[in-house]
Amino acid sequence: MSESVELPIQAPGTVFRFPAGTMRGTLSLAGLLLALLPLDVLACATCSLREPESAVRSALLVVGLMLTPFLVVGVGLWAVRRAGREDGA
Repeated sequence: MSESVELPIQAPGTVFRFPAGTMRGTLSLAGLLLALLPLDVLACATCSLREPESAVRSALLVVGLMLTPFLVVGVGLWAVRRAGREDGA
């Protein structure tokens, strides 16, 4: 059988605190799992239905995702060269 837990009656204005170590691990694990859970999972099926992407739009998205690392490296190299010019001048 399950054991019942009696919570002490608190006076108005006081804060209830769990005894040390009883719920801390459970609450942090639950919080971590909720933080990693995408909110789309919580939506109902009719709320999350979308029209399929067009072929052109999806192709542009793939090309953009493929070119993004080159853009990031290029901006980084530009920043290093610019900082080198300012230090030397």
